[in-house]
Parts: sequence; structure tokens; C-alpha cells
Amino acid sequence: MKCDRGSDCFKPMSCAGFELRLLTKEEIWDKYLPLRFDIFHREFGYDHGTISTPKGFYDTFDDHSLHYGIFNSQQNLVAAARLVISQDSHSLPSSIFLRNHLAGLTRDQSCAEISRVVVRKEFRGNGLFTVLFYTAMALCCLEQIRFVLISEMEEKNFENFLTRHHFKKARSDYWFTDEKIAPTVKTASYIGYAKEEQTHYMDLAQNALVCAMDKIV
Repeated sequence: MKCDRGSDCFKPMSCAGFELRLLTKEEIWDKYLPLRFDIFHREFGYDHGTISTPKGFYDTFDDHSLHYGIFNSQQNLVAAARLVISQDSHSLPSSIFLRNHLAGLTRDQSCAEISRVVVRKEFRGNGLFTVLFYTAMALCCLEQIRFVLISEMEEKNFENFLTRHHFKKARSDYWFTDEKIAPTVKTASYIGYAKEEQTHYMDLAQNALVCAMDKIV
């Protein structure tokens, strides 16, 4: 089957009643934004104190992102992320903090950033982030994107994980902030490339999902 857009060929995967899939527009508003609100606002207080509803966490980057997540058997969204896609490496969420590190990339190079990764509290520590990461890399392959950014809390195990997958630390020990969130922990940003085939990353995502279910179920 020929797809007009690479992500149209993305196939959902499931295990033990949990399903990984792209989100519909309705699920973004009804499931993903409330999950962001629960974690960024209620749990961590990462917002600027100006957001009072889940819809307040929608930003301009959501307009050109692929959103995806993991649902449990009750169709509750337990983990999700977005892949922000741009034709300009200087127009991604973390770009403003990485100007010097992006100098070697052409402004018109297709690129993406793994962003707004959230996992519901009771499901953390089971490997769902790994599932979301591999899924993002598979989507990059489908969209013919090689250059990828990700910014997360600075943590050694996370750095080691990304290093094994061809990512390099571009900047560390800084305070990330944007129009919606201002985390109270230091951030590290990494630049990497989707060097494998899409099927390779999907296999890794499926295996990671199975391992996660072994811990959760």
C-alpha cells in the first residue's frame, strides 16, 4: 500500500490489553492534554501558574506534530508523546537553547523533536518511555527524517540509553522553559539520527512493550 504521508503506514501494536497507536484529534484534546495537565500542573507544578485547564497545555508545536500514546484495556491513556516535525532545525521546541549546536545543520533540513513525553505516575519505571522513544524513531523513518532532538531531565541512565542509540549530548545543566512549562529540574538536550530501518525500531518498540507488560500485568 502506498501512503501519501509516511505516518499513515504506522500500524498500532498491542500486548496484554495495552495498545500503542497514533492519537486522533479527539484523543489529543480528550486524553493527551488532560494527561499533560495531571502531570505538568497537578503533580509537578511545572507550568507558569497561568494554566487552569487541560486545553491550556496546547501550543503551536502541536499543530505540526504526530501524537501517539499507550492505552490500557480500559482505554485510559497511560503514556504519550509527540514528535514535532519541522523543515527548519531552528524551529523546534529546544532550538532556542541549542543555537550554537545546530550551526552545522542546514536551516532547510527536515528534522524532528521528541517532546512532551508523559507517563502516568503509577506506570512509571516499567519501560514505557522506552516504547515511546522507539516509536518516535520509527515515525522519523516513516517521515524520512534523520535528525532528531530530545530534551529531558538530566539523568545518567537516560544519557547512557540515548548514547547507545547514536545520540550525543548537546547541552546540559540548564533550565528549560517555554510558553507553557518551566521544569524545576535541570535539563539536558541530545541530538541524534535515525540510523536504522523503520522495521528495526518497530521491532524494538514491540519488544519493549512486551517487557513493560511483563512488569505491569
